[in-house]
Amino acid sequence: MRRYFQAPGPIGEYSRLSLRQRAGPLDLVYVGYGLLVVAVVVASYLLGAFGWLPHDPQAMNVGLINAAPFTPGHPLGTDFLGRDLQARLILGIQAYFLPGLLAITISVAGGSILASSPDTAADGSIRSSPTSTTCSTRSRGWC
Repeated sequence: MRRYFQAPGPIGEYSRLSLRQRAGPLDLVYVGYGLLVVAVVVASYLLGAFGWLPHDPQAMNVGLINAAPFTPGHPLGTDFLGRDLQARLILGIQAYFLPGLLAITISVAGGSILASSPDTAADGSIRSSPTSTTCSTRSRGWC
């Protein structure tokens, strides 16, 4: 397990280091893998959005029922009705990609609005006024 400690030096010295010096090789592998997965999902979404599917996802082929992966013309094989699994997977990505993207957009927008709010302290906690009904005790300044 990696242990982290604060190195002595002026504040901000760490940020002057390049990404290669700050991150270990395994960290860069993880980032690269994550970016690869995102790129594959986005490419699959675009293939389905523009209708560039390899086969019709609803078309049945009785001769290829439960075909194994890497069958010629069907890289992921077929299901129990002979439908192409790759085309159905690409079509299924469309159903989950946009709601996930919308959720991420809302959370980022909400976080940035909250962070820029004048009632937000430097640590991200919400400040309330001394006369607010949410204060349990009266104190000088903020509760």
